[in-house]
Amino acid sequence: MTEARPEVLGAAVDAVPDPPMPGASAVDRLDRAARLLYLAGWEARATDALRLRDDLLAGNDDASVAAGVDRLVARIRRSWVLRWSLRGTGPISSGTCEELGLDDRATGDVHDRLVICLTEARSALEGDRLPAPVSPEILAELLPGLEIGAVRLLVASLDLDTGAHLSTGTAAR
Repeated sequence: MTEARPEVLGAAVDAVPDPPMPGASAVDRLDRAARLLYLAGWEARATDALRLRDDLLAGNDDASVAAGVDRLVARIRRSWVLRWSLRGTGPISSGTCEELGLDDRATGDVHDRLVICLTEARSALEGDRLPAPVSPEILAELLPGLEIGAVRLLVASLDLDTGAHLSTGTAAR
C-alpha cells in the first residue's frame, strides 16, 4: 500500500440495520476482539468472544462474563502461535502515537492491541470508563508501506470511530 484515504461507508440502501452496538463498552470491545481473532484465523477464540458479548447483551451476570474474559485473555497470552503470527504486525511507536494524538493504548503491535482490547472489556465490566474511539483519518498515516493482510489486521486492532463522517474516498495504490 502506497497511499490511503479512509472513508466510512454507509450500509446498502436496502440493508436491514443491525441494532446499535454500545460504543466504548465491554460489548463493543468483545465484538472488536472477535473480529480481530477471526481475521487472525483463530475462530474458536473469536466464537468465545462473541458468546461473551452475547451473554452481556442478554443481561447475564457481569461477574460470570468477567471470568470468561479472564479465561480468554489467559488463552490468548499463552498461545505462542497467535503471538508469533501477530507480533510485529501493524506496529505503532510511542512517537507515532504522540504525533497522531493517540493515547498509549495504541502503542505496540496487533497482538498488544488485542490484549488491551480484552483488558478494556474487563475494565468496563468493573465500571471503568473506556477511552473514546479515534478518527479513521489516522489510517492515512499508518497504512502506507503495509501489505494488505497487515492492513486488515491493523485496522481491526484499532478502536476507530466508524460513526465519523469523512469527506474523502477510500483509495489504496
